[in-house]
Formats: sequence, structure tokens, C-alpha cells
Amino acid sequence: MVSQKDESRAKKLASKAQGNIKAKRLLSSGSGITGGVLPGNYLHDKPILSYFRPNEQPQYFFYNESKGVRIGETRKKSGWGGTYRNAMWVTDKGLHFTVGKSGGDFHYFMPSDSINKVNIKNGVTKNKFVFDTDKGQTRFPTDPSIDTDSATEYIRRRLSTSTTSSTGTSVSASRDNKNTNPTPTESDITLASLQRMDEYDFEQLVARAWERQGWTTEVTSGSTDRGIDVIATKSTPFEQRQYIQAKRYKNNNKVGSGEIQRYSGLYARNESVDSVVVVTTSNFTKEAQTVAANRNVKLVNGERLQDIIKKYNISI
Repeated sequence: MVSQKDESRAKKLASKAQGNIKAKRLLSSGSGITGGVLPGNYLHDKPILSYFRPNEQPQYFFYNESKGVRIGETRKKSGWGGTYRNAMWVTDKGLHFTVGKSGGDFHYFMPSDSINKVNIKNGVTKNKFVFDTDKGQTRFPTDPSIDTDSATEYIRRRLSTSTTSSTGTSVSASRDNKNTNPTPTESDITLASLQRMDEYDFEQLVARAWERQGWTTEVTSGSTDRGIDVIATKSTPFEQRQYIQAKRYKNNNKVGSGEIQRYSGLYARNESVDSVVVVTTSNFTKEAQTVAANRNVKLVNGERLQDIIKKYNISI
């Protein structure tokens, strides 16, 4: 039985996550069978939430059905026909690897400061994370349909390391890189400068930010009766469609729960929409974050928007 305290914590963590963290996943444990046929849960004994430190924030989640995780020469996996999935959880403290088993779960935590290098190997049937540490390599395969770019960038920002792509290109990632020789574009970008932008220019900026991430965009400037600012679509690795609301607010004007409830209706009324995204130059109230976590609304606050602009070197 999940306590109200844990449920509240899980929803809060999911609402603050940058990636695909869901409250339900953080709380699930027990029987691994879903619908009597497919593997469903990730842990048997207790939910992943119980492994997190009180101040630990999960950001991204990856899984595989049967490959498991290889730590050095030891491989841990649920196995073919198993009732549990194997998972990797990326948090602000490090990486959690889990393998659910009815005879006792396996859990392994890798602190961020123990990782020397991260390799991402992309394939047709699977992608694979390879982490180099002083104790050896840890490998975790994941489904190729799951986007690894955002999580990889996040890990790079957390580590004093280099990330090497499957093409062999190495990109340095230092913990202090925010303070070392920023480009003029990066140094000029402040929340104040974003807040001073013309409304139309800000919508165009948001559209460019999504285009740099592989989306095709259409700026509607709220001309539709649904009040959508940007429509974003993507065809790989599968068809996706997002409705984006761009809110150019001052720091003291947070987006509230009422607005999130209103925008969530766009998702509920249109089956072709995979998610609604609200982008703001300010922040979101706690109530808004709770509503968003429950209604498939993605939130991008001013700080996160700055990160995206800097990452893709977008001029304003």
C-alpha cells in the first residue's frame, strides 16, 4: 500500500524531472505481470523511490526487457520470459541500475563522481550506454525508440568527463564549463533579455529551439481557436506531435494551476497530440507542477529554456 506521503513525493519528483519520469513508475513494485502476459513492474520488493536519498531528483529513465546490466564481467538480468524489466534511472546524484526478481531485487548505485567517461553506441535494434569507472565498465542496453540525447547531455553536464558518440567524436564536459570561456551568445542570454523580447519573437525563439532538437514547427501565434502558439511534429523514431504554449512572464509572475488545467484540455480533446508543453521565462507554482504531473503536460521553466538555448547556440 502506497502512503500518501510517498505518492505526494513521487508526483513532485515527476513534475520536476527534465525527462520521462512518471510518478507511477517511481511507486510500482510487486507482481511483474501486466495483464497476465507482459512484463510490467521494475522491482518486486520495494519501489525505486525507496532507494533515492531524501533530496535526490530523478531526471531520466531507461529500460530493456531481457538484456539486463553488465557490471564489469558480471551480468544481472531478468532473463527471457521474465516478469520484470531491467531499468536505469538517471538522477542528480548518479545512476541507479535495477533488476526485478521475485526472489530478491538487484540494485546497484553508481555515483556521478565515480564515472570517468560515457560512451553512447547507437544501433538498429538497441542503443547502449557504456560507463567507464576506475573499477571497470558498466553497460546498459536500451530500446532505440527511447531518446538518449537529452539524458546524455544531462549526464555530461553532471560529470567531469568526456562523452564519445558512436562515430568516435569526443565532446568535453566539465563541471565548471559554465564558467569557462562562454561564447558571446551564451553570456548574453539572461532571463531578463528573454522577458524583454517581443511576444512574436519569443514564440519564434521557442520554435527554433524545438527545430534544433529535430522537430518541424509551425508558429500559430495563438491564431487558432485552441490558443496554441507552436505546433511541433517529429517522425523519428516514431510519429510525435506536441502543442506548445509560450509564456513570456516576469520572474514574479509564475504560471498557475488554472492555466495548466486549461492547456491540458488540448491533450484530452485531441487524440493526435502526444503531449502539451508549456514554456515560460519564469517558473511554475507548486499546484501547477502537481496538475502537470497528472495530466501529461510538460513544463519548461526559464532556467531550463536557457539551458536549451545555450546547448544549441541559439541567438536571440
